[in-house]
Amino acid sequence: IESGMLNRLFEWMSEEDADLYSYNVYKTDEQGTVTEKLLFTPENRTVSFYNEKDRFVYVTEQLMQYKTGWEAWSRVFRRSIIEKNKLRFQNCAEVFAEDYLFTFQYLLFTQKVNQLCAVFYYYRQRANSLLHSVDKGSVLRRLYRWAEYAATTVKKNQLSYFRKHFSMIYFQLMN
Repeated sequence: IESGMLNRLFEWMSEEDADLYSYNVYKTDEQGTVTEKLLFTPENRTVSFYNEKDRFVYVTEQLMQYKTGWEAWSRVFRRSIIEKNKLRFQNCAEVFAEDYLFTFQYLLFTQKVNQLCAVFYYYRQRANSLLHSVDKGSVLRRLYRWAEYAATTVKKNQLSYFRKHFSMIYFQLMN
């Protein structure tokens, strides 16, 4: 992590109340050399959801299209939302990109997201990591399970707009 990350996050969190905070990331190679800057937010931005449709638009236009990333290590989540809604990470052998699913489910219960333009995290990519050793034969099954978990959460929480337009989420996931 970037030096001073926790202090700077705490300052931002004290200034701007939100349900989720996200920030930018550097990708590095195994030696720690920066290979790419994932600039999801070129400037600080706060997004408020006034209704379920606003949240749906953010999810489909930002999260599902990887414009804000979805990795857990690039976010600060509010514990009360996690506990109240009994959110948990699913087994990565069962669902594809378990942090993607978790972030999707978490966003269903948020009112405000604060996107910070600061780069706080160095994501080291190793040639022999789990990411680079995906069992291609299981990807479709694991994507389908992702969609099942997401649909169950939407249905259980009576999110009518998400339910009515869930085919768009499914299409974007499979795409």
